[in-house]
Amino acid sequence: MGRVKLQMKRIENTANRQVTFSKRRNGLIKKAYELSVLCDVDIALIMFSPSGRLSLFSGHNKSIEEVLRRYVDLPEQDSGSLASSDSPVEAVDATELIMIHHELLRCKSQLDDKEKQLRVYEGDPREITTLPELQCREEILQETLRQVQRRVQLLEKSYISTSPDSKRNLGWLLQRDPQVQILNFLGSNVLLPSRCFLNFRTVYFVT
Repeated sequence: MGRVKLQMKRIENTANRQVTFSKRRNGLIKKAYELSVLCDVDIALIMFSPSGRLSLFSGHNKSIEEVLRRYVDLPEQDSGSLASSDSPVEAVDATELIMIHHELLRCKSQLDDKEKQLRVYEGDPREITTLPELQCREEILQETLRQVQRRVQLLEKSYISTSPDSKRNLGWLLQRDPQVQILNFLGSNVLLPSRCFLNFRTVYFVT
């Protein structure tokens, strides 16, 4: 029994529509890649899924931005050829392409900034390239440890009672707390810089 031919109309079921998009998208990207390699052509694919998720693909030679820029730079008679052809594909306005290009660059810049901010908290020494940055990260760590220490002191005042058992139990818990062990180790071995040359966010603990 042969395969049932899919009718060319909108799929009403949301789940089926998403599954069909995923399958067809992967096939389209595969064909675009083969075309770019075999025929040495510049290709740019921009797709938005039914849920609004962006999918991008460019050939092995040029990026999407470069392909779009090449299209935008075409003479008006060439870039407007789609409108006068018999193809069912609608003409794309050059101004809209420029806006999409700028939006892609803006999103890429925001993504790079967020990745840099997250790397501050990863603690990878290879990411530290200057002494001011090293001092700034040390200040962030020390400020966090100071607030943890203040929190520990507050808990001591709140939970230590006159009972010797309570003091003994709390002391045992504090000895097992890794944050307290870090504080005890760093308390007399780390020198704090006088100031931080970079902006950083202070971590606050609710008391």
